[in-house]
Amino acid sequence: MAPDLIEQDGTVTKPEPVTDELGRVETPDTFTFKIPKEHPDHLDEKGEVRQIEGSYAWLSCPTDKVAADTINDENKGKDDKDRLTFRGLVNDVMQARARSNAYQKALAKYKPHTISDAAVRERVIRDMIRGGIPESVATKLYDDAKAAVK
Repeated sequence: MAPDLIEQDGTVTKPEPVTDELGRVETPDTFTFKIPKEHPDHLDEKGEVRQIEGSYAWLSCPTDKVAADTINDENKGKDDKDRLTFRGLVNDVMQARARSNAYQKALAKYKPHTISDAAVRERVIRDMIRGGIPESVATKLYDDAKAAVK
């Protein structure tokens, strides 16, 4: 898809979306990922983690009719076992979601904490005080609970 056009007066003109013969719209998107620290080139000249950015475009179906036409077009000349079906497409999406959720759940325990222990302590004690517990009791409860799990 063509980039936005910036006129001399500063106005921005969006180009018309590109459509194919079935009515699918070319949809631009981008991705970014960090190079793993195990790779020798993971740091840039400033010593910061290097990121890779890229762009791509995919054909999206703006209506159910265009989606149905796309399925029919994709199925031309294919055997039954290779044909796209509504059930198969839904199952693929459900499987991808379940896989993504399981992946995120498995990675969660390895995700670094962004909030310091002191900040967590302060927030928990503050919430207990808001709940009507005296500060001295809240502090002792938090400290005792934290000591019990170490």
